[in-house]
Amino acid sequence: FLMPFIVALAYYLFLVDKEAMRGDLGRMSQTQFHYTMPQLDTLNVAPCRDVAMNLVMPLEDDEIVVFGDSFSSEDDRKWPNCRWHQFMGASIGKKIVMTGDFFRPVESYLTMLSYHPEYLGDTVIIETVERALVDRLCWLDFNNIADFDTVADDNATTTPLDKWNKQKRLPVQYFQRQVGIDVPVLTKKLDSPLFSCRPDKLYYFADDTITHTEWEINMAMANLQKLDSISKAHGITLFLVAIPDKYTAYHNYIKRSDKTKRLLEKTCPFDSIQNFINTLPAISEQIKKGVVDVYLPDDTHFSIPTARVIGEYVAQRLTLQP
Repeated sequence: FLMPFIVALAYYLFLVDKEAMRGDLGRMSQTQFHYTMPQLDTLNVAPCRDVAMNLVMPLEDDEIVVFGDSFSSEDDRKWPNCRWHQFMGASIGKKIVMTGDFFRPVESYLTMLSYHPEYLGDTVIIETVERALVDRLCWLDFNNIADFDTVADDNATTTPLDKWNKQKRLPVQYFQRQVGIDVPVLTKKLDSPLFSCRPDKLYYFADDTITHTEWEINMAMANLQKLDSISKAHGITLFLVAIPDKYTAYHNYIKRSDKTKRLLEKTCPFDSIQNFINTLPAISEQIKKGVVDVYLPDDTHFSIPTARVIGEYVAQRLTLQP
């Protein structure tokens, strides 16, 4: 009776190549990847402290606050102490304070702005991935700002029912539980070898292809401008950094692709907003040069050398502001 369970356990412990499926897309698609993650020979990065919102204290003169999602958050597997904002900080001579809710960076900033603007300094950066850009801004509720203590406490939104629903998932959803994202993974054939593992295949989240209505985009832009106005009233200069989806970065290299225009591509409606920083041009330039693994083959995030490119690109935009 126990033999099938023993065999399954032995297979998992000794035969499953867990390292090969280390990325988000590897785990989600059950596809094995074998490659060496690109690293930098030398690292010129600014110190970063990741703190919960309720622990943010008055900033030092050499610190700047960043609210962001998984492209900015601490992950030793993807970000061994060198995230894009740390390269940015090194370029502008600032230390980084990373805070806010991982899934709600814009809402976290609005909450902090409403309760404790004195802890934010005179410049704040919000980073968001393209697929969530419109939704995070479009549905921002200025009339119903979240309670500070609730947003600051990561456990406050987790109920016993949430934990039960997570635990009762089917065993085949093991890897989905590990990364905490239930999103289908799709694949496309590329016309160029752009990855070091499975060089001509693009693995990406199905959510990367979501589109938005003109109304949603206009509402998002209006809310961003309103958020900027409130920030200025508190003496804060707000910058919004947009990171392209992996699909957007590579879709022009897909064989038989319809080449449908993506949100961040020219002309991106958000580019008309002064402090909106669209990082797609910097990433597209790297891919155009033939750089391999600009984004990781098994993951939806970019590699460490790309993090440096993005950090220095954002730093240049910050220093060019009037």
